[in-house]
Amino acid sequence: MPKGQPPTLHGRLRADTRHLHDHLESAVDIEKVILSRVTYAGYLERLHRVHVAAEAVLCAIDFAPFGFDYAHHHRSRAVEDDLKALGNAASSGDAVPTFAVLPSLDHALGAVYVVEGSALGARAILPQIKSSLGLDEAHGASFFIGFGTEGKAVWRAVLAAIDDIPADSARADAVVAGAIAMFNFFTDHLPSEAVTATRQA
Repeated sequence: MPKGQPPTLHGRLRADTRHLHDHLESAVDIEKVILSRVTYAGYLERLHRVHVAAEAVLCAIDFAPFGFDYAHHHRSRAVEDDLKALGNAASSGDAVPTFAVLPSLDHALGAVYVVEGSALGARAILPQIKSSLGLDEAHGASFFIGFGTEGKAVWRAVLAAIDDIPADSARADAVVAGAIAMFNFFTDHLPSEAVTATRQA
């Protein structure tokens, strides 16, 4: 950030959730995920459950005040396609965890920031999946290609909405709280064994 420029909420989000991001990355341990197609399929099943649960809440929210539509933004469908490519069925509804209803639109914006940011980061994993498992974006790893045109537009709109909110405001506190809630949800349900240490309430 240039000297003298006020801090942005995006910068605050990155700083306030860095430890949660690092903890989640360590807990998932992608090297173990890609040991075999069996371990990879298990991870996809957990990934599918997490995204179905998040979408059940987020896709029902009207984000028009922030300049984007999230009603049909289903990343779970790409995971479902990858599971089918591996010969696995997606999780049934009774196996899907529940993500808590968010108390405000600003909380929801923070949660979307985490979901969409994870999609951005997923592309970095694709080369490892290709080399270790022989899968690619056309077969078994479509989730990991990152953003399509629609996804890029949503990500830009999310960042614009975030940086329209003063970083030291009560609204910013709500955005950060929503992001923390989604990181904790991911950490509870994505690793092969739920890891809850160093959670932040």
